[in-house]
This record gives sequence, structure tokens and C-alpha cells, in this order.
Amino acid sequence: MNSYTRKKVINGREYFYEMTPYWDKEKKKIRYHSRYLGVQKENGIEKIRTHLPRNVFVYGPFVPVLRIMRELGIENILDSFFNKEDRNVILVLAAARAIRSIPMDLVHTWYEGTHLVKEYPCDVSSQRISRLLDHIGNS
Repeated sequence: MNSYTRKKVINGREYFYEMTPYWDKEKKKIRYHSRYLGVQKENGIEKIRTHLPRNVFVYGPFVPVLRIMRELGIENILDSFFNKEDRNVILVLAAARAIRSIPMDLVHTWYEGTHLVKEYPCDVSSQRISRLLDHIGNS
């Protein structure tokens, strides 16, 4: 089954969707997945909802935490046991716990809006955190 483009007119504006048919085993008939493509413009179809990159980062609460980490040499200590990526994840988790006590699965969302993104670039997805904590626990 081939995909096709469908045009919907809502309040006088043309919206385009890619329609992909599939067989629904429960209802025993053809159903469709739709994917939004955009609106008709002069130069073709353009998405109207694009996410702008986040340009404002929270910095203030991290000044004391970063200073303490540097004065105690925590970065150097962690460098002797972990690679740079793991070290950065551990430092981000420590800062997250010190500043805001948030669940591990929400650290990624919180981290993206902080200055730590530039200071300690790393992947802090919940899966990555779980693997790192498992590795630390088993070693």
C-alpha cells in the first residue's frame, strides 16, 4: 500500500498530510496513519510550527555548586575513574540533586534549560543514567 498526500481545508487554510494505509487486524479493515506536512506557501509546503532553539539558560544557582566542585577537585577525581562522558553525567546528577531534588527521569528536561549543557555536555537520558548507575553499582 502506497502513501499519498491529503489536503484538508480548515478555516480557509490548506493543510497537507501524508496518509499511510495499514491493515487493522482487530477491525478487519484498512486504517490510516497521518503525518503532518505543513501548509501551502508560495515556495511549496512548509511546516508552520517549528520549535525555536532555546537561547536562555539558567546560570545563577550553579555558581556555588560549580565553585565547590572545582575547589574540591571533584572533576579531577572523577577523571581518574571515568571517561569524560560518564564524568559529566555524574557531575550533572550531583548538581541536579544539590539544586533541585528531581526524579532521574526528569533530569534530561531540566538539564536542557541550564548552563550545565555548555559546561558539561553529555547525554542524560533516563536510559543513559540507568546504565551508568548500573555500571557503578556492579564495579
